[in-house]
Amino acid sequence: MAVLVMLLATVGIGIPSAIVLTPARETVVAGQYVGVGGSTPSGGWLGDLDEITDDGPLTWPGAAVDGFTGPAELEQIGDTTIRLYRIQVRGPLRPRLELGPLVRTREADDLLDPRSGPAARDRAVAAITTAFRSWYLSATLLLVIITAAMITALLFARVWLAMTLATRRRSETSIHEAWGRHARRLRRDGAIVLVGTLLAWVLVGGWAWRDTRDGLAGVSSPRDLVGAAPVELQPAGRPVEGYAGAVIGDSRASRLGGPAPDDAGEVDEACGRSTDSLAAQVTRLSPGDRALNLACQSATIRAGLLGPQQIAGVTAPAQVERLLRIEGLRYVVVMVGPNDLSWADFLRYCYGVEECDDRFTSGQFDYRLAAFDRDYGDLLAALAALPDAPQVIVVGSYDVFAPDADCSDTEAPDGLPGLDEGGIALLAERNARFNDVLAAGVEAYGFDLVLPQLEPLCQPEDPEVGGDLQGLADPYPFHPTGVGMVRLGAGVLAAIEPPAE
Repeated sequence: MAVLVMLLATVGIGIPSAIVLTPARETVVAGQYVGVGGSTPSGGWLGDLDEITDDGPLTWPGAAVDGFTGPAELEQIGDTTIRLYRIQVRGPLRPRLELGPLVRTREADDLLDPRSGPAARDRAVAAITTAFRSWYLSATLLLVIITAAMITALLFARVWLAMTLATRRRSETSIHEAWGRHARRLRRDGAIVLVGTLLAWVLVGGWAWRDTRDGLAGVSSPRDLVGAAPVELQPAGRPVEGYAGAVIGDSRASRLGGPAPDDAGEVDEACGRSTDSLAAQVTRLSPGDRALNLACQSATIRAGLLGPQQIAGVTAPAQVERLLRIEGLRYVVVMVGPNDLSWADFLRYCYGVEECDDRFTSGQFDYRLAAFDRDYGDLLAALAALPDAPQVIVVGSYDVFAPDADCSDTEAPDGLPGLDEGGIALLAERNARFNDVLAAGVEAYGFDLVLPQLEPLCQPEDPEVGGDLQGLADPYPFHPTGVGMVRLGAGVLAAIEPPAE
């Protein structure tokens, strides 16, 4: 009985302690930092207590959390932990991956290439497998140390108890005598407990390995692994008729700075919606493709498109929810992104320092771009789920300057350095990476992409018409002018599919 109690103690305490205390093994997969390790259920051997709802255990295709079995985990830096319910693991050891900020690399692109993809994925699996083996061996060594310490403490407790009882019977008077009398049995019991604990650890590791392998079988996409993140949207407002399409997005689409419509409401005014917005230009160029302007200044995907937006003391309903009220919706134009990336921060920084291509701000851009990519995926999924499957047209981002630009718009006030060729090149490179993210999402969902063809600043302008973009001296720098909106509208109109016969 004493051996069984000791074994339950070392297994129940030692194994979870070794898992928690063993740090993740670092490796690099396709140019990305990955930490490989393990975690234990929040409820110990009883499973994840927060996985149980009022309606019973959460379910996942092919598996369920039943107390003893639970999911592996994926932790993204700056994000909450994602439980991989497809990978159901028995026992207390749940494999765990820790991802740093995602970085676009050639190795990462190889994972998606039809020719190099299989070999790149094999290398990724091999790297993670090697890291997990290394972590498991480290955890085993730590478990031996923890178990040995626990066995020693438990055996001394047994000896002390035996000595206490013996003293009362006046048969033994010291712990040394008690230990000597029972030494052989104590060593045997200690060995049994140590071997039993290691056998339990091997069993736990075998479960983790086999269940992870079985859970990954048939996974062909990240969605298969982490599950979908559906956005529950409800129609907002009364039904709307008379529009073939709608434009959602930020201040570039609402045409911040343009004249307000005569019938503008408080939300229209707060959002900066104008009579020469992108929606208005599409309508003017093709009255049969009349578009509703839902875009709003300062909108992001989370606060503006998928969720309501607080602006100028009013609440603008989620733009995608407004789409659900439009009857006969044929197309949706999307123009969003700079607010999600806090693009203005990078512009100000590059205007204010001599060289802005430092590692800190580059890391910040990588982090924000990765966060935008996640939100963008949710937006595209919501648009793909719209009734009647309207055509979705995503408008890309434009470069504000040509590579050799040098004029008053590249000069900063108050004696600051302003933009040089290096700063302009850096901004152009980041803009291209942003457009790559937009293009990847469009391709994944079979949507359409329009890249604006706007004349950058510092170029000769028609004195009667003006330029396509507002400069630093204008109220809203780098936003399209009325002329720029005409060009944007023409590009979008060319991508709109004619109505079905």
